Amino acid sequence: MHITCDMAMDLAGLYQDGLASEDSARAVEQHLKECPDCRRYYRKFRPEISSSASQVKITGELPADPTEQEWKNLSSRVNRHRVLSRLGTLAAVFVGFAALIAGLALVIHQGQGQISILKKLRKR
Repeated sequence: MHITCDMAMDLAGLYQDGLASEDSARAVEQHLKECPDCRRYYRKFRPEISSSASQVKITGELPADPTEQEWKNLSSRVNRHRVLSRLGTLAAVFVGFAALIAGLALVIHQGQGQISILKKLRKR
């Protein structure tokens, strides 16, 4: 059975976890033998892929390990995203509290106006 690269990528998770049917696993294995691009993808993102049914390991040239600088850059981006996310959450909480306080002030202000009107009516 011949499958496309897209089909092989769709089956990647099932194949890796050993959940693909025997026919699907054979099709993925055959595709990986024929397609160097998919073989690189599997080796890069799934270092040791095996099907529980056939225990086939995909071999080939491993990609170079990320350099220390690449890890630092990734860590920096993740930390920046985390900080910005937290700042956004804090800003949203602050705006929510400000709206709540403004609403309460408005209700109290209107309530005081109504109380003074009731006092004037009772005096009559």
